Amino acid sequence: MGNAQIATNSNSPARQITQQLNDEDFGVSKRQVERDLDQLSQSFALVCNDKGKPYGWHWMEGASVDIPAISAAEALSLTMVEKVLKPLVPKSVLQSIDPRLNQAKEKLSKLQQHSDSLVQRGVSTYVVARVDPYEDVLLFAIHRMVKADLVEDKAAKPPEGFKLSTYLEQGALQFSDGKELRLRARINDNLTMHLKETPLSPDQAITTTSSTNLLVATVADSWQLRWWILSQGDQIEVAEPVELRKEIQASLKNALQNYQTYNV
Repeated sequence: MGNAQIATNSNSPARQITQQLNDEDFGVSKRQVERDLDQLSQSFALVCNDKGKPYGWHWMEGASVDIPAISAAEALSLTMVEKVLKPLVPKSVLQSIDPRLNQAKEKLSKLQQHSDSLVQRGVSTYVVARVDPYEDVLLFAIHRMVKADLVEDKAAKPPEGFKLSTYLEQGALQFSDGKELRLRARINDNLTMHLKETPLSPDQAITTTSSTNLLVATVADSWQLRWWILSQGDQIEVAEPVELRKEIQASLKNALQNYQTYNV
């Protein structure tokens, strides 16, 4: 941006910065400057004061102008380091790296997201999106977002070969690694009626015998499956896989142990 000066303790309006650049023979418009400032603020400790018009830009308090750019991965690492060190070291130690920590927080608060899809799971809505400069498709819970601004940049195309249906079939919304298992379980009449109306999978089969109902279904090997099984209480008994049966058995044993002693 040429030799345009941005204040450290007061606000520099985009119009003023534009004039400085034009005075140095940089043919730029106010809109171009505003866009560049917004992009620079994602890597450097630049802050926009939008509490009053005209909006002004300034360096973050405690920031050094020679702080190098920071990537999203570095910003996340620094934020995690701060959380670990904060209760362990004197405040004066962290103050020495405050500019870098503030820059990391600012970076994480302004990640540019390219949204591909919106999906609903229960009462929660998720955005299937990518974050610059990465191509990985991730899930972002809308209820965890504080603020989102629409940018005028050209919309980015989804990664080559990406299909939402395939992404979901691989277990994305169940937070699994995409692995599946063949569930075999004995279920009571009440759960049988419920699963006939809302099957666990397309290949679900329920066989009724004189003593029980046998459920067979191919499902994602996920925490949600375990949560669902445990929530059914005595309405279900897992038979296979044996590893899953042992895992559920251990959870129920621990839960029962909590009720063995009267501590109310």
